[in-house]
Amino acid sequence: MIEMLVKNWQAFQRDIGAANRRRVKAAEIATKVEGYRLMRILKKEIRAGAPGGRALAPLSEIAKRRGRGGNRRRNRSPLARLAFPVRYNTETRGGTFTFRLGFVNPNRGRPISKSWKRIAQAQQQGGSLTLSEEGRKGLIRMGASLKRRSTTEDAARYFFLKKSTRNLRLPARPILDPFWNTHEGEVRRNLERNFARKMAGERI
Repeated sequence: MIEMLVKNWQAFQRDIGAANRRRVKAAEIATKVEGYRLMRILKKEIRAGAPGGRALAPLSEIAKRRGRGGNRRRNRSPLARLAFPVRYNTETRGGTFTFRLGFVNPNRGRPISKSWKRIAQAQQQGGSLTLSEEGRKGLIRMGASLKRRSTTEDAARYFFLKKSTRNLRLPARPILDPFWNTHEGEVRRNLERNFARKMAGERI
């Protein structure tokens, strides 16, 4: 039989617990710092129209000119407005620490609206838009308006759809997967570096 006597066992247990809590806290802070950095990069790349360096499918002439903004939106990168609702959050539950990035509700501040989430999902997955008769007439009116101006005459032809056309195709424009595929390696390295710095007592 081997018998070992450890003096001041309760103090030893407290020290172990404090060390573990310090490591957990350092890991959480390291993740939050990297999360904030990632959020800013994702916003920037969406505004540039190339999340993860992969160019998004360009907007059609109809998509460029429909809705608010009209001609002011012609040179805007595809989905540039989707940079606005990008957020990140963290959650600790049941001993598990979770980090999320994308179109998610932040830990603080106003939640992302359901409409933003719906738009982001639809754009990433692609699909089709069913045209109503009123919607078709609206496109024809817009096309007629463009045709009257020499600077937009060439674009007008896209608005005069065939009578048999019932749907407009929405190409898939992946955002989060290309972004993560490009940045995953550097994220893991940054997390390790942030954690080591925090454990060394640095401010990060």
